Amino acid sequence: MHALSKGKTQERHYGLQLAGTSTFPAEVLEDAKKIAEQLDKDKKVKQQVTQEEIEKRALFKLATRLIQTARNSKLDQDGLRLYTNSLKKTYLQCMQRDDIADNADANIEPEGNDDEPVEKDGD
Repeated sequence: MHALSKGKTQERHYGLQLAGTSTFPAEVLEDAKKIAEQLDKDKKVKQQVTQEEIEKRALFKLATRLIQTARNSKLDQDGLRLYTNSLKKTYLQCMQRDDIADNADANIEPEGNDDEPVEKDGD
């Protein structure tokens, strides 16, 4: 027995399951299941992020940080060197991660740094 309630179900293809309890012809239900399976496969393919896309995103974020630093930084030479080394380290770690494809929005922010380089005291 099925009961209708407000909200989202955790079951996959609930509509097909419900249709199976009705008087729909078996051929129609089989065709609908095949179509649903193909749609699921197509969705998974579209959701996969290639390594090339990941690298492009990481490179874009790195380039943005470098441009911002070049335009706005008031760091002295040592502070700038530390910041750019941190960017490099974070970028390289991002490129070496095996599970990065699972996280399309991988963050390449340098560890311990915000969006902008931190100024040293006395500058």
